Amino acid sequence: MNTGVDRLLGQRYEIAPLYDLVCTAIYPKLQKHFAFSIGGQNDYTQIGKKELKLLDRQLEFKEGTCQERMQAMHQKITQHKSTNREQITKEYGKISLLERIEEVIEARARTFANQKAIDIKS
Repeated sequence: MNTGVDRLLGQRYEIAPLYDLVCTAIYPKLQKHFAFSIGGQNDYTQIGKKELKLLDRQLEFKEGTCQERMQAMHQKITQHKSTNREQITKEYGKISLLERIEEVIEARARTFANQKAIDIKS
């Protein structure tokens, strides 16, 4: 299982059980299915609340942890997307892959919202 731990400012740690949902998706010729399963699913279009609850049980997390982390991740990405893009562009110039990353994130967010895994209106 691909689970990470993020160390945040102020010495606090947070669980990042779904940190790599986009890693290979930005490359069109690579496999679209995950190498690992989330709640028994390798196809992100099939991941919803039920699968996230199962993942919580498999990882021995408190129920709702994965869904809460996914929701928080989406909110942070949305909140900081423009600032991050501006900083990256300023430092490295225009990077076309950055647009692809944003497209994939938004497409995945819509899919997860359709599966009731997150609320993208928050």
